[in-house]
Amino acid sequence: MNERKSVKWLKFSLSLAIGIFVSACTTPGVKTLEPGQRVELPGISIGIPQQDGWVYTHDVDGNDHYLSFFRRGSSSTYTFVTNVQVARMPPDALADGMPDHQEFLNGIKENCWTSGPRFEVVEDSHTLESRFADLCVRSDSTANDKQAVNKGDAGFLILKAKEYSFVIEPEDQSPPLFVHIGYTERGKEQEIGSDFDLRAEQFFAAVDVTR
Repeated sequence: MNERKSVKWLKFSLSLAIGIFVSACTTPGVKTLEPGQRVELPGISIGIPQQDGWVYTHDVDGNDHYLSFFRRGSSSTYTFVTNVQVARMPPDALADGMPDHQEFLNGIKENCWTSGPRFEVVEDSHTLESRFADLCVRSDSTANDKQAVNKGDAGFLILKAKEYSFVIEPEDQSPPLFVHIGYTERGKEQEIGSDFDLRAEQFFAAVDVTR
């Protein structure tokens, strides 16, 4: 992989590729959302999951947007977080051109979540897909959160995440958008259960690329 190209565009993907784990461990703000309501961001439209009780934050830093939804589950240990981050890429980041598919995949892998004092990663896979864009990587991750503040008497809580990282090239020829979208649940094994993929898919099915 061209090192110079990697450094320039991966500075955007670094925080996006691992941000879902960090934000999944905090509680966003208290602005409420109606089930089915849509939120518009540059390049994408997000549909709110159908369950009641979602709250959110939406922060803007220059050309970058950070959107998080949060909902508590049926117990104090069970929580849901979705995280959307959109970064407008300045021209100098693409001075050497767009990465190809393998470079893009390798870049996500290089900046993926790693085990540390708090998290023990037990699954971390990355696959090229074309669901949202030509350059698109799906990531599936599971980690044991050993320091969750709401773990009670459990040794750890399970943190499961399904994520998509992709690049949108707008039709108006404006600079490309680097997008990261993640769906995460954290709780005990019996709380998350076998329907995680179904709930994650319901969330991603309500995401539209608008360019």
